[in-house]
Amino acid sequence: MFTVAIICVSDSSFNKTRADESTGTIEQVLNGYTIKRRAVVADDVYMIRNQVLASLDCDLILTTGGTGFGIRDQTPEAIEPLLEKKSVGLPILMMQKGLEKTVFAALSRPVAGVIQKSLVLTLPGSPKGCRENLEAVLPVLQHTLKLITDAQDANVHPHVCRHDQVKERNGMLSNELTDVTKRHRQSPYAMIEFDDALERVLKHCETLEPIRMRVQDLKPGLVIAQDVYGLEAVPGYRASVVDGYAVYSQDGPGVYTVANVATAGAAEETMLKPGTVCRIATGGPVPEGADAIVMVEDTELVEERDGQEIQVSVKVSVQKGQDIREIGSDLPLGSLVIQSGTRISSHGSDIGLLVSAGIKHVLVYPLPVVGLLSTGMEVVDIDQQLQYGAIRDANRPSLKMLLEHRGYTVVDLGIAPDDADKLEDTVRHGLDQCQVLITTGGVSMGEKDLLKSVYERRLGAQIHFGRVALKPGKPTTFATFGKKLIFGLAGNPVSALVTCRLFCLPALSKMSGKLQMAPRIKAKTTVRIKLDPRPEFQRGFLDFAQMKVTPTGSQQSSRLQSMLCNCLMVLPKRTVDHLEIGSDVECILLD
Repeated sequence: MFTVAIICVSDSSFNKTRADESTGTIEQVLNGYTIKRRAVVADDVYMIRNQVLASLDCDLILTTGGTGFGIRDQTPEAIEPLLEKKSVGLPILMMQKGLEKTVFAALSRPVAGVIQKSLVLTLPGSPKGCRENLEAVLPVLQHTLKLITDAQDANVHPHVCRHDQVKERNGMLSNELTDVTKRHRQSPYAMIEFDDALERVLKHCETLEPIRMRVQDLKPGLVIAQDVYGLEAVPGYRASVVDGYAVYSQDGPGVYTVANVATAGAAEETMLKPGTVCRIATGGPVPEGADAIVMVEDTELVEERDGQEIQVSVKVSVQKGQDIREIGSDLPLGSLVIQSGTRISSHGSDIGLLVSAGIKHVLVYPLPVVGLLSTGMEVVDIDQQLQYGAIRDANRPSLKMLLEHRGYTVVDLGIAPDDADKLEDTVRHGLDQCQVLITTGGVSMGEKDLLKSVYERRLGAQIHFGRVALKPGKPTTFATFGKKLIFGLAGNPVSALVTCRLFCLPALSKMSGKLQMAPRIKAKTTVRIKLDPRPEFQRGFLDFAQMKVTPTGSQQSSRLQSMLCNCLMVLPKRTVDHLEIGSDVECILLD
């Protein structure tokens, strides 16, 4: 059965001021489909895109709302750049159905198309319009999904995947660690597709158990594990929005005695009598009885004594409630402050919001501890003498920066030589301290590439794949040791950085409480690009103003300078020799 993601696009539903009624309508119409994901996002291009991209594990993605001509209606603008194949016919079906009911259906802007193997349809926000549009495409929906997902009946050309059936008699594929002459001359590991590899990785990622943490100890990357409700109203008192005078609005313009003063932080409540005013500062508590604030710019000093204001002239009339923040107007007591699943950002607003609502502790998913290990007899640290035949270890510093930027604690395991015993000791030491181990080098076909054998034969780890059809990073290896993850990345620095982004970062985010994939966007190429037999993730620089992308020179996996980029260009495997100038390519955005 096909799986469905429903994404309600609505500022009011996102802010909990109006219920989402469209999701229930869709569930009624799609009786028999599996609703795998439900989400509500604001009318924000990036929020919509991120949620759609996070829902690509579903066969059908339906958005509701934001398809009209309102100022905040941006769903088509968010979706269209993501589409790899645009549908003309499905929106026509939806429009025809709507126009049968009302001429105002002409103001809807439906969009439909395919992203990877997911069909995306944008529906109106009203339950009625949502139902009509969905029913319009229902007769062709299952057939469309079968075409997109390659779904077949069980009795028609069944495909048996034998990749995982290739085993030695002892159940191990890795080389024995005794005699180099007995090593494999061809890799025994099946070359699997990138999507298959990523799916296997994510399948083995278990979210860590939540922990209770002080708000002031939170750091970017942590995911809230439980809905958080406000313990204090914000503001907790009636507060002035401006500098001026608290007044009785019915008093109107005139000359008034300045009875008292209210500044921010005043500890005592005051009472204001009709016919008087209270000088007040921004954020100051409004005296009891006062029901409006007059800005200081709308007054004149009439009388002063010993440096104090005695009387002022109020020049304007004000409305009741003008420039007063009522108790709880920003955040009512007991209201939802932060939803479960929210990832703490680096701009500080999450922490500020929690503190302002009186929250001292929250439940969060801890971030995995990651071990980094470089391998190779030829690899040396920056503070070592560089001998002939040696190379600097660029991998650990690069990956450490990439991971720590996202809040992960990194255990630096140093450099291990190409020796089975020393590799085993170092790997075991790393797994004792970390939930995830990332190694670089030692996973290809060389006689000193021992890590696969150490993982499998010494540790007893299970290798889930040992080769991936992608460039760079073909020898990328993934194994599990109990609940712990092991990523064996290629030794070339570009390969290590690219595959860490493609495999390790999604896995770490899922373990941290919420899968997070890098956003993707389409752009046009500025040069002619030669294609490889494998799908390739070329490094590029994306000009956001023109939505054009240019490769960063030579794409050798040893050339770290190519990683001075802001995106990875997702190039298809070769069916033609080149992509011509102006071709559309998908780009993975890098931070």
